[in-house]
Amino acid sequence: MPFNHQVHINFSEDWKRYLKMQLETLGYKIDGNLDLQEISYNYFNWIRRNVLPQIRRVYKSDEFTCPQKHLNGLKLLEEKIIKGEHIWPHLSRKLKDLDYNDDLLNDWGIHHLHLGEKVESDGYIKRTGLVLFARFDKSNAYLIDVMDHHSFTKQKMIKVIHRNWPDSIENFRLKGVHKLNSKLTDDNIASFRKSGVLSLIEVEPGVVYAPPGLGLTTAKTSVQIGTEVDFYTKRIRQFENHVRSNVGKFAQAAKKKGHHMGHELRFHLLIDENNEVYANEILSQTSFYLGSINGK
Repeated sequence: MPFNHQVHINFSEDWKRYLKMQLETLGYKIDGNLDLQEISYNYFNWIRRNVLPQIRRVYKSDEFTCPQKHLNGLKLLEEKIIKGEHIWPHLSRKLKDLDYNDDLLNDWGIHHLHLGEKVESDGYIKRTGLVLFARFDKSNAYLIDVMDHHSFTKQKMIKVIHRNWPDSIENFRLKGVHKLNSKLTDDNIASFRKSGVLSLIEVEPGVVYAPPGLGLTTAKTSVQIGTEVDFYTKRIRQFENHVRSNVGKFAQAAKKKGHHMGHELRFHLLIDENNEVYANEILSQTSFYLGSINGK
């Protein structure tokens, strides 16, 4: 016997509402006129810019040096990293601005962190002229060097990573490219970033890398974040299409559990703390597991 249900469902709108709520919980005021693409970009850009707390091992490069006056600040930061504590107070105050694009992070996947010891009124560590340049993954923190604020385009950083932890950026090494036609200067890198142009880095003869942060678009946004936004937008559509295609099966499953789903059905997207996704039929208060938001 065919099922004839009137289905109300808009998971994209639910997803937008979810992301907006996450950002508002963090203390940001979100313009209600922003579309899903804009809110999604803001959310995932914030996630990337804010090194999420997780226990990590700390590695220092062979070239690493830190002035005596910043050793205590460095020790404070290292302890937080090792313990898996929040380190956002050491990051740029630009973290307050959801629309900000960090060129260094977007291009090379490198953060810069301040080495002050005193927490100021807004919760951020006192700014320092010299900053720590570091690259993070889920388990490790790679401390490249302590340098000044004029060092954001120094190719030296990629060369240091290559010499010390080549496995960490192996995926970005261009196997078929052995030499660039012209050698780029650090000033060239700065100019390219201003124009949103991707630049390759030749760290030594025969070794060339694509940007370890995946680079910038001509709109000065992150290529990586754009890819993530597209992935999750598509994932949400897949969940909605799955529900629309299986309404009859859901109704049967609900009936077996003693729930009655009527002619009119209203589904909303639910995401729990483990990033597991459910379709909640609000009239019958019946939830159906759909999978992980991350596709794993």
